[in-house]
Amino acid sequence: MSENLHLRKVEWRDKDILYTWRNDIAVRVASFHREKISLTDHKAWLVTKLEDPSCSMYILESKNEPVGQVRIDRHGKEAYISYSICSGFRGQGYGKLMLELLENEVAEESLVLVGQVKKDNVASQVIFQTLGYKEKEEEEFFEYRKTACSVPLGQTNVSSGG
Repeated sequence: MSENLHLRKVEWRDKDILYTWRNDIAVRVASFHREKISLTDHKAWLVTKLEDPSCSMYILESKNEPVGQVRIDRHGKEAYISYSICSGFRGQGYGKLMLELLENEVAEESLVLVGQVKKDNVASQVIFQTLGYKEKEEEEFFEYRKTACSVPLGQTNVSSGG
């Protein structure tokens, strides 16, 4: 599976698939902002993100088919992660592989990657723990931190994340 995976930069042409993914019920439930997003608001948001030099957005593709998206928003040397996997590809390990690819993409920047995960989003918690992110429990979410480094795709050891 991993030999056919790659990240590509998000482009304006991705607006419709990103809109569909952003409004997926499971994505809205896992999001800190649960309300549905209008197409007008989505387009305005995407223009802003595409023009923002502190933001990097990628589409994960497998055999040139879009599987998911990942975004980082840099704040100094910290980069906050937001990601989702298309409903038809969930539960197959793509989230972990996508975050490994992201780490490789930004490894030279020596960024501290930060993931904030709601307490009921166990799948994302397991992914960050498996990838060796340090976990800190906050009142309403878990925060995961790790300095980005190059990792062999699909070779990350299971870690307690603590």
